[in-house]
Amino acid sequence: MNPVLPGRGELTNIAHRGNSSQAPENTLAAFASAVAAGAGMIETDLQLSSDGTAVLIHDASLSRTAGSGALVGQTPAAQLRGADAGSWFAPQFAGERLPDLTDLVAFAAEHPAVSWLLEFKGEWSTSGITSVAELLRAGGLGPRCLLQGFSRQTVRTLFTVAPDLPRGLLTGVAPPSGSEGELLQFLSAVEASACNPHGSLLTAAPGLVDTLHSNGQLVYTWTLNEPAHWEAAVSAGVDGIITDRPAGLAAWLRHSSPVRSAPGI
Repeated sequence: MNPVLPGRGELTNIAHRGNSSQAPENTLAAFASAVAAGAGMIETDLQLSSDGTAVLIHDASLSRTAGSGALVGQTPAAQLRGADAGSWFAPQFAGERLPDLTDLVAFAAEHPAVSWLLEFKGEWSTSGITSVAELLRAGGLGPRCLLQGFSRQTVRTLFTVAPDLPRGLLTGVAPPSGSEGELLQFLSAVEASACNPHGSLLTAAPGLVDTLHSNGQLVYTWTLNEPAHWEAAVSAGVDGIITDRPAGLAAWLRHSSPVRSAPGI
């Protein structure tokens, strides 16, 4: 069930929205910084513009990161591309533009060692997913991407529309004790390669990682930024850690020699 994705046998350092502690999130500058920091995988967010272009932004509006109250889904791609997505973070990033999926494909072609964790924000239609899948295939990124979302319907649509592309489910809530079967059944039905829980679930549901591994899923946990949390995640046997601090995680991994739980190896 698992495609050729990082994780089995070696913990994957996953940069959350790029190296978002050092550069404006979800921009090419953040991606370049993540590569320099030693990330093996980069997580970013996808939303559709009003005219159907996939753009890389987390929020539904541009107010926090691009100084505008415009809503992503109600704004054409050309206008979104002109947005300044860097000034809010620091003056040296002024003029850093809001990228779209074509920009990501071009960047990825220049950095073939990096994999991608693409979060589909909200509910996505068949046509929207089809356009994204076509771009990823054309750019040769299929084996290097994991497509994920919180929406089970979106994950179902990913499976229906693009069964050749790896997919995963994000979850922020632990399954009630004794009801893990329903989650595992869903993951199997959509042939999910991963199930990615919030870091707090490693404590709330201590057997979850082992259960998911036994069901055939990789586990990339989010969003952990402190050594104590990294240590707990490694001890739980996760396959990857999503972090705002990929350079810090890389240094910690080099110097701490963490021991992973056997099921994650």
